Amino acid sequence: MTQRSLTDAHIVDSFTADAEFALQVDQGETFTVETRDRFEPLFRGEPLDRASVVALVGPVAIEGVRAGDVVEIEIVDIKSRTGFGYLLRNQTFGLFKTDIEERVEAIPVSSQTITLPGDIPVPSAPMIGKLGLLRSEPDDDKPVTQAGGAFSSIVLGPGTKLYLEAERD
Repeated sequence: MTQRSLTDAHIVDSFTADAEFALQVDQGETFTVETRDRFEPLFRGEPLDRASVVALVGPVAIEGVRAGDVVEIEIVDIKSRTGFGYLLRNQTFGLFKTDIEERVEAIPVSSQTITLPGDIPVPSAPMIGKLGLLRSEPDDDKPVTQAGGAFSSIVLGPGTKLYLEAERD
């Protein structure tokens, strides 16, 4: 059986109750989702806008899942499409938030290493930004719920199993 795939042509800005499914899969089926890095326009020399930052790919329907079911999602692999990641420096986060110049910088990424400015190699840790199930209400004010959300964490990398509660059929 050929593994099904969802391309990044299926862009939405939120996973809400009225979203149309871009792909339907069976329970237990492995599939691929091509996502976009929210800073990818910078790689192409384009300005960053809100649409790029909130762009999501999907949603995917899982046959037979009903509201209240707990769904196991296993992240099998994460690969960079561009060979770059992005180092975000701003005054909102971190220890030195008032003492840094705000900017976004493209950083070369290989499968094992990220090279920081000054040619400093550090281990690569790919991550999932936002992942979840369709919500019964808008998720703008709730970054993470039992149905998923904006994780932005290297903890959710390859080999991770995430358990989410379905809010809708």
